[in-house]
Amino acid sequence: MSTQWSNSLERFLAGAFGGRLQIDAPRRSHDSENDPCAAADAAVAAWAEIDALLAPVLGRRGVAAPYQRSVHLTLTTRPWLAPARDGLLQPGGLDPLHTALAAQDGATAAAASPELLANFRVLLASLLGESLTTRLLAPQQRAPPRGDAAKESQP
Repeated sequence: MSTQWSNSLERFLAGAFGGRLQIDAPRRSHDSENDPCAAADAAVAAWAEIDALLAPVLGRRGVAAPYQRSVHLTLTTRPWLAPARDGLLQPGGLDPLHTALAAQDGATAAAASPELLANFRVLLASLLGESLTTRLLAPQQRAPPRGDAAKESQP
């Protein structure tokens, strides 16, 4: 995938998900902007991370429902994403998303991912509230121990 698209997706995720999600986009020496498989790989990696992050708190169905709705909303501009609607409900559930993205040209696949993620972020915030959404998707910050716990951890 192109460095420009990779940087764009990373900036989007940093803003939309409070910096929590980090995508290790494939780095290639040639211009892979027209490589829809690379865009599909990055999108599936992002969704797998979202699922791993939120499923322990919301449950698998609690993540799948806004994902499905996000796909549905994105269908207005990307009707070819329809097969991806049932993802996240079963193992390998992101395979239809990967297949749908990989079947497009690189630029189209690259443009669809941020749109789908933005719809998901908006839906999650409307369901949970902005504050909780930000906390769930923000990096975990470790506070220094206080009081007795701090004394116990000192050698």
